[in-house]
Amino acid sequence: IIFAPNPLSGLFRVSAAGGKPEPLMELDEENQEQSQRWPQVLPGGGAVLFTSSTQADDEFDDARIEILDLATQERRVVYQGGTYARYINSGHILFVNGGSLFALPFDLKTLTATGSAAPVIEGVGDLGQEGGAQYSVSRDGNLIYAAGDASTVGTTLVWVDGQGDFRPLWDQAQDYANPELSPGGNLLAVDIDDEGNRDIWIYDLERDVPTRLTFGEGDDFHPVWTPDGKSIYYASHDEAGSANIRRIPADGSSDSELILAGKETRRPLSISPDGTRLFYLEMSLGLPDLWSVPLPEGEPEPFVIGPSVNYDARFSPDGRWVAYGTNESGQWEIYVRPAGGGRGRWQISTGGVYPRWSRDGRTLYYRSPADGTLLSVAVDAKGGSFQAGRPQSLFNGPFPAPVDPRNRYAVGMEADQFVMVHQPAGVGESHDHLRVVLNWFDELERTLQDGSGTR
Repeated sequence: IIFAPNPLSGLFRVSAAGGKPEPLMELDEENQEQSQRWPQVLPGGGAVLFTSSTQADDEFDDARIEILDLATQERRVVYQGGTYARYINSGHILFVNGGSLFALPFDLKTLTATGSAAPVIEGVGDLGQEGGAQYSVSRDGNLIYAAGDASTVGTTLVWVDGQGDFRPLWDQAQDYANPELSPGGNLLAVDIDDEGNRDIWIYDLERDVPTRLTFGEGDDFHPVWTPDGKSIYYASHDEAGSANIRRIPADGSSDSELILAGKETRRPLSISPDGTRLFYLEMSLGLPDLWSVPLPEGEPEPFVIGPSVNYDARFSPDGRWVAYGTNESGQWEIYVRPAGGGRGRWQISTGGVYPRWSRDGRTLYYRSPADGTLLSVAVDAKGGSFQAGRPQSLFNGPFPAPVDPRNRYAVGMEADQFVMVHQPAGVGESHDHLRVVLNWFDELERTLQDGSGTR
């Protein structure tokens, strides 16, 4: 199996029978390659078709369609200017650019293009900055695709109560993610994606005033407050390919300082209530592990590592426990472990992602990975024992589901009070319908012969 483990890596492979993933290709840093994704093993199993992107890409419309020969490890560019390429049995490579589906004649024996690319379907839904697209073609030539734009640009931030009723918080339409309320509850940190560039903003809830906190050409995201509310730790991925954790005063009174540096994906997750330890996520062999490091400086220590996706470790308000997410069981679940690394582990969810503690530490919240429903679990910790109640569904609604690394809610100061990313009707990742075209290979041939596109 060949796959892309995260948005900022090369391709990996793993035996279909299981085992340890191994790198298939390294990123070409000399040419500023930032990502390899959307692989397809071509018929015969001797080559892989994939999308390669660089910092020069604008929502992947300038990405490269490439081929890797598995025997020789030779790479070659098949076409520049598209994403989500798929070889089909008509002898073409399909890809998406600007919401249109293009077809490129392709010789499977020589692994080369044999003609020019031409648009064949307009208005194919794409995944915006992720470079994906909503189409598929069967071996015998049937086409299915989603029409329209699938971006989430246009979301707002709202206050939500335990019944799912909401009222405006920040109603300017933008692409919000990872909201985090300050310890005092008067400030909200959030990262905003503006045309492919993510920065952290601070929203003053008492004055209704937003202030941009980070600036730069790279991505700054995933803010975490210090317990005193004076500083923010955040992930900073720059144009040179560095994936660092930095700290900056929340009032922007001075420049940020480097805390942890590296080339693999890193992002801060949670700081202990006494401010002496930071939990963070770090990629290892394409999979995320959970680490902690003493503050203000010290040697990193592993917390949860292994052949699974481990993410989002969160200190309890008293600092004794850590809730985190993992898929080690084969599905997404929330667990709690002692913060000091002692024995014991308790499963909280029956399918859950992105755990968050209530301010008094008596409740754990999380979201359903299936539909984004918010659930709560009453917890009780006495001595070294931890007990969790039965999960209770609170609400679902027009709130986009979390997609790593984009959490979309925060817990408020009061019981069952939340900040949620709100997705107004008509905006977002859903589509009104799917379109099916039977025997599409015949239509494709006619389209390419007369040079006209189809809708």
